[in-house]
Amino acid sequence: MPYQIAGQSLAALISILGVTPPPAALASYAIFVSSTKEVVLPIHLQPCAIANAIPYLPYKTKNNNSNKKAVIKFSSSKKLAKIASDSNLNSARITVCEISGKCWNYQGDRPPQSAASLIKVPIAIALLQKLSKNNINLDKTIYIDPSNFTEEDYSSIKAGKSYTFQYLLTEMIARSSNIATNQIIDYLGWNYINQVLDNLGYPTTQVGYKLTGESTKPTKNRGFGANRVTSNELSAMMIQIYNCENPEYNTLIDIFNQQVDRELGFDALKTSAGRWLGEKTGENSKVRGATLAAEIKGKTYIITVTEDNGKSASKVRDCIGKIVDYIAQNGGI
Repeated sequence: MPYQIAGQSLAALISILGVTPPPAALASYAIFVSSTKEVVLPIHLQPCAIANAIPYLPYKTKNNNSNKKAVIKFSSSKKLAKIASDSNLNSARITVCEISGKCWNYQGDRPPQSAASLIKVPIAIALLQKLSKNNINLDKTIYIDPSNFTEEDYSSIKAGKSYTFQYLLTEMIARSSNIATNQIIDYLGWNYINQVLDNLGYPTTQVGYKLTGESTKPTKNRGFGANRVTSNELSAMMIQIYNCENPEYNTLIDIFNQQVDRELGFDALKTSAGRWLGEKTGENSKVRGATLAAEIKGKTYIITVTEDNGKSASKVRDCIGKIVDYIAQNGGI
């Protein structure tokens, strides 16, 4: 059903306001309700394209103008340390940012034991930069080399077939496909990915090894070293994305909103005083974590939490919920 406000469709409200709608469809959702749960599936979302025109849409803030670059500053926070302790997290890395770039952190400059699937966010950024720079459309297809096969949890992608970049990007982020990630790494190359990240100001983040599922490792070009990311740098990436500092980030915002793994940030926001906007999660035996965008009291925040324990989902979720509630009650960290 179309997204509606006060009984009016978004298209009707745009007409009333007298602004020019974007060329593509606006936010629409298919909603399915059963006796046990409600599932909301986004059909299309273009927040960057319409943020300046429609003041009540999720990503509109005073700092959220297309191509406006936030100056990001990190401050250590005793409050986040206490929230981590109250959530029984023993090795947490936490970063909380306003979309303007004002950030608080607890051990946010220390990489977790593993980047897990959170490393897919910087890989996605590098891919979009490459496609934009070379004027390559997301509809262009790419072949999945069989050497990149590994097990998948959510994705139905198959090695030995061809898919569009749009499909690979969506599977990599929304369904955390390892096969899609490995093929994108081959397409971009290690040097290109890490040079892009360095140029963007992420000196600690490193993409150095392909992703492995339950047991099967890729058979070619596996890598040279561990993947590495910090909650500070990951949060900075999310700020740049949700500020739409590059037009192609529209695509990522849309895909974050389609996240299939909703056990962490999404579920935390269901019982907290905020509204979930999108998320990327990561999990393996060494780490559990998420980086997400949430609207709290009309402001957009980025929250990144990791814990060096793959079985810590409930604690990470509790931590996110406590952070959101604290911001709602106190107006910030």
